[in-house]
Amino acid sequence: TVARTTGSPSLASAPTGYTTRSFGGKEWRTYVLEQGGIRIATADRIDVRENLLRDIALTAGIPFALALTGSLVLLWFGIGRGLRPLEQLRVALALRQPDDASALPAMSSPPELRPLVETVERLLARTHAAIDRERRFTDDAAHELRSPLTGIKTNLQVLQLASSRPEHEGLAGQALSSAESGVLRLQATLDQLLMLARLDGRP
Repeated sequence: TVARTTGSPSLASAPTGYTTRSFGGKEWRTYVLEQGGIRIATADRIDVRENLLRDIALTAGIPFALALTGSLVLLWFGIGRGLRPLEQLRVALALRQPDDASALPAMSSPPELRPLVETVERLLARTHAAIDRERRFTDDAAHELRSPLTGIKTNLQVLQLASSRPEHEGLAGQALSSAESGVLRLQATLDQLLMLARLDGRP
């Protein structure tokens, strides 16, 4: 034996290669290399190795776990703060009445979300403009159809009264002709209103 570490077990009888042996009631991991008449043996206590590995794992794992937890908490708060303007926009749209044409309430949003908010505002403006066009069209249609329908109704009533009296046969024919003219005028009015609706619906 040329050299031996103090406290190490005797490895004179240990086989070459890796083995696990018991010396002094302790488990040792040994490695023996024999070449050219020279025998080199190393040994390491398994409990010391396991304690060292546990210390390394705790030393590296605890800071990593703390850093990961802190990063997740910061990320959660950052995402929540970043999405807060979207939540405000959702609440504002949910509480908004269908006929409300006012602008959206001012909200502090990051520059990345401003295009979305502006797009929603433009969409609301176009929607209200379309609703106003439909309302005007409905009012115009009701006004334009009222007169022809009243005329047709009146002529039909005259026709009904004249049909019961033979001496008013000419009046009945005239009422029928007027009713037909009213129907034609009503049809023309409907065609014009439909054309107006198609024109108003174009962007």
